[in-house]
Amino acid sequence: MAPMTSENQQPFTVLIAGGSITGLTLALLLSRAGINYVVLERGSSLAPQLGASLGLHPPALSILDQLGLWENDLEPIVAALHSGQHFTKDGKLFGSARNHEVVHKQLGYPIVFIERQLYLETLLKYIPEEHKQTCIHTNAGVADVKQDDNSVTVTTTDGRTFHGDVLIGGDGVHSMVRELMNPALKEEYISEFNCIFGISNVTEKTPMQAGMVYNVYDSGISNVCASGVPGKIFWFLFKKNSLTHPPNVPRFTDADTEKMVEEHGDMPMCADFTIKDLWETRDKAVLVALEEGVISQWIDGRVLLMGDSAHKVTINAGFGGNTAIESTVLFSNSLHKLLQSSPHPSSAELKALFKDFESVQRPRANQILKLSATVTRLEAQNGLMYKLLSRYVMPRLSDKLKAGVFVDVAVSYPDVEFLPKKASPMQDLRAAIREKKEKAVRGSRLAMLVKTAVAVGTLAWLVQSKHGIKGLQMVRTLLAEK
Repeated sequence: MAPMTSENQQPFTVLIAGGSITGLTLALLLSRAGINYVVLERGSSLAPQLGASLGLHPPALSILDQLGLWENDLEPIVAALHSGQHFTKDGKLFGSARNHEVVHKQLGYPIVFIERQLYLETLLKYIPEEHKQTCIHTNAGVADVKQDDNSVTVTTTDGRTFHGDVLIGGDGVHSMVRELMNPALKEEYISEFNCIFGISNVTEKTPMQAGMVYNVYDSGISNVCASGVPGKIFWFLFKKNSLTHPPNVPRFTDADTEKMVEEHGDMPMCADFTIKDLWETRDKAVLVALEEGVISQWIDGRVLLMGDSAHKVTINAGFGGNTAIESTVLFSNSLHKLLQSSPHPSSAELKALFKDFESVQRPRANQILKLSATVTRLEAQNGLMYKLLSRYVMPRLSDKLKAGVFVDVAVSYPDVEFLPKKASPMQDLRAAIREKKEKAVRGSRLAMLVKTAVAVGTLAWLVQSKHGIKGLQMVRTLLAEK
């Protein structure tokens, strides 16, 4: 690392709470940007096996491609999702789609599923070895945060103290950074669905072609499974719960997980196998409550919340991790640009950077929240309207129209501005959209120029005519029109 600093001054340092998807992605980006950072992870391991999977969409894969992770490490071992089938609670097929394949063709990258643990391990592989020794710390949960006009100081659970210029709260849905910022913020999340995350093996009992996705719909309960890695099945069983808010969101034990499987084990995952079949071939499965919401406060002085600590969505549409990656890229781009001109930015400059970040990401987080919530409730047939939509409307929509949801999100996703871009159809699509917008702006400017010329000419005529005040009012009206 070549930290951005000047002689006799300490390098600008970003403290990152959490060795999460947010935390480690940000760490790798800062490493590539030459910006000093410190990761503080409360757990004893940076890539634990939690039974969780991660759906990665084309824009996130384009970022990983810029970082060198996609072509070298992930693409050779994953299976691009291409086809989906939709079943009733009785295992009857009522819809098929190839919208994932359309997304792949339009954007140049597929939609894939991988283990969360594998994603984190791959990030760590690309973080320089010396950084792992000096910049990344485990058993170092945030215990206290102090800040002044020039710095922020974190005391960790093991008694160590770390100093930096800013603190990024990437420590997840149960964020201690957020708790220290404002304990009431956690109550802004809601939880209405529970989910078993499972990873199982493809066997004769659980046959599944790589690249397939199966969905089963029922009132208040649904499931989905995907084979994104040959030989593995990533599966989810969702069940509607009574609406709760933290700190009353339930926590579950292994016994609770087994009870839910026992209750719904006969539910089909497709025409060929059931929940119970996947349970019996599982590597890992865990039951959690899903939380949803966008927190009202992301910024406190030199502290910025990012990822699940700031916005959390249900997992059905797979946007949560992708939005976290997007946030790390946007922040890294802005900070890198700022440090080029101001190696030791003032509090006012950092405040402006944080506010600019939030002005972009908050609307984005709200958009993703609404989209994810809708998909979750469609699959759980949450009332008559959602049941009619999921059973009779969605199956009749074209693959291109359904793919458009992913494409619309992808085109406004940022690239890593301080790394070379990789050519792809997605880049071509973004360029075409930018050109279209520029033409629209140029067109509106031309229209305004013509309108102004007409108005000025009319004014000159009116000055020499008898129409007087009434004519001037006409000119003002003409200029005010859009």
